This record gives sequence, structure tokens and C-alpha cells, in this order.
Amino acid sequence: MSHLPKVSVIVTTYQRADLLRRVVSDLQRQSLADFEVIIVDDGSTDHTESVVRGISDPRFRYVRKPHIGVPAVVNAGMVTSAGEYIMICHDHDMYSPTMLEKFSACLDRHPSAAFCFCGYVLLDASGTIEVSREIHDFTEIIPGREFFVEQLLPRLDSCVSALSMIRRSALAGEYLDPRIGGCADVELWHRLAASWDVAYVREPLIKLRGRDPSSVFSDAALELLRGILATKDRYLRYAGDAREQRTIRRGWRRGVDAIAFSHLLKELAYGSREALPTGADLIRSAGSPEAFAVLRFLALAPRPLSIALLKGLG
Repeated sequence: MSHLPKVSVIVTTYQRADLLRRVVSDLQRQSLADFEVIIVDDGSTDHTESVVRGISDPRFRYVRKPHIGVPAVVNAGMVTSAGEYIMICHDHDMYSPTMLEKFSACLDRHPSAAFCFCGYVLLDASGTIEVSREIHDFTEIIPGREFFVEQLLPRLDSCVSALSMIRRSALAGEYLDPRIGGCADVELWHRLAASWDVAYVREPLIKLRGRDPSSVFSDAALELLRGILATKDRYLRYAGDAREQRTIRRGWRRGVDAIAFSHLLKELAYGSREALPTGADLIRSAGSPEAFAVLRFLALAPRPLSIALLKGLG
């Protein structure tokens, strides 16, 4: 029987040949040697294929697809992988040389955990300036039900990065839900935490590069937010009684208000009043009554006053 790798790394890529070189280098420097890398090209028209064909490392495989988008391109990699654990990587981020070793060791220590995530550093789109870092005070193993109710379900900004390591057996043959689109990983973390525990490495093993204009998600924040809300609504029934569910929904509305007001401020300060429907529609569909009242005021107020008000709300 041929040897199966400990970890399968799925790198999805589209039109980022030059950045992909750095990702390949980061993976080749990993302290854990027992892994395979499946680079799934989502129909790139740049020189991505020549970059990958130039990799002499036998652990790397190349799969080219027509432009099918997320999450189908991720699933294409998962289906062809063979490792005990599956690690999702993007084609533009930066990875510590101990990332695979520390993730897999953590899952080895905690067989009840479905996935493992870590702290991270957020960089600007150039990848040179640190914007922030996110390191939580979680224990190494977190009861899944507790994590689901206290962390995943109430928050619109997920504390779990899409770049996490997953136990293959926990997936039970079900990968990312193709109906959900770009936020399908959010649904996956909810699904797994509802039945399994969660592991955490309290180190910034990943540097996330801010989205540049080439990203298909660079201008899709509000559309992604709608998808996240729809996903969370599917799992709300697991949160407890009706009172607790109402409390969580109020928290969602406050989160929507903050995001929509920030978006409206950018539109008014740098765009035009005609752009207001983009954020306004979100408030109407998922925001609070208080935010809707502010929205009605903004529709009538002079632009300088609207900008001052939105800055105050921020």
C-alpha cells in the first residue's frame, strides 16, 4: 500500500502567479515533511501554470479547472487529496515554517477536535505593513458546543480564519457547501463545532495579506455579509430558547449597523449620494430600527451633516 501523507495542503489560485511563488517557498520550508500540496488553478490566464510546472518537489501536484470560483475550486482540491488532515491555504498569504507541524501535532493531541485554527497577523494589500494581529486567549482545546454558542454564532466577524486545518474524518465526506459561495467556510466551522470540539494554537502562524483589487471579494463585502447572516440563521435553532435567540439576533443587527454605517460613510465621503442604496439596503433588510431611523435622516440631511453624523456613530 502506498504511503498516505499526514497533511494535504490545498492551495487555490487565480491570476496570482508571482505571489504564488512565495506560497510555494513557504510550504517547501515547512518543518513537517510528511505532506502533499495540491495547487488548484481556477482557470488563470497569466503564467500560473508555468510557475507550478517549474516546481521539482514531488509532493506538489497541479490541478487546473475552468473558472468555477469558490467554494467549488476548494472542494476540487479536497476531493483529490489523501491526507489525514486537510489544510486550506490561499495563494497570497504567508505561512510560518512550523505551521503544518504545530497544527497537526495539536490535532494529534486532541482527537475530539474537528479542526485547528491559530492566531494571525493582518497585513496591508502590499504584504509589507502590519495592520493588526489577532491572538485570542483560548485554551488549546475548546468544547465545541461552548465555542459554537459563545464565539461562532453571535459574531459576524469570525474568529476562525478560512486558513485552518481540518480532520478529514470529521467532514464525513461533506465539504464546503457549494450553495453558499464565498462564505462557505463560515458554514463549515458552524457545522463542525456543533458536533466536535475545536483546537487552537495561540501563535500567529499565518500572515494574511489584505485583499487587493484582483481579489474577487475586494468589492463584495456586503454580499458576503448577507451570506454570513443567512448561514448563521440556519444554525440559530441550536442556540437555546427563544429568548437567547432574540438576543443573538439583536447582536447581529448591531453588527450590521456598524458595518453598513462604515460603508455609507465611505460612499458619502469619497463617492456620491447616489451610491447610498448599497449600504441602505442592508440596513433595511437586516439592521436595527434605530439604524433605519438614522437612514431616513441621512436621506434628507445635507451631505456634510450626514458625514459628521456617521463619523460620530463610528
